[in-house]
Amino acid sequence: RDGVDTSRMVFQSYDGITIPASDRSIDQIYSVACLQHVPKVYVYNLFSEMVRVLRSGYAVIHLMSFDYIAHNDGPDPEFLREVKCQLNGIEGHWLHYYSEDELLHVLPAVGARKVEVVVSNAALWTSFSA
Repeated sequence: RDGVDTSRMVFQSYDGITIPASDRSIDQIYSVACLQHVPKVYVYNLFSEMVRVLRSGYAVIHLMSFDYIAHNDGPDPEFLREVKCQLNGIEGHWLHYYSEDELLHVLPAVGARKVEVVVSNAALWTSFSA
């Protein structure tokens, strides 16, 4: 609470598909280490939803880069375990990886403008406006 006005904050559960907000009603969106656990088709849809609800600010999103897979010197047992879980419909940690090139193509395709991507170690930071 240190200086943050929480009187206007509202937390809502929703279906993960349609952001429960009016068009052009949100000034800023910030997400760290969250969307990488959501299947890509839902994230791509959420990107378009973010564009829809953004008024005049930016979305700033953190995602895992494909570089994360190579953080070990050999085969990554965590990555292989995740692949097998997804193939067999078993709940697991579910990590979905992204590339700079992918974001630079997908975000404009869903209506995002002023797209920027910064690659930092095994992470990607992207920002965009509506």
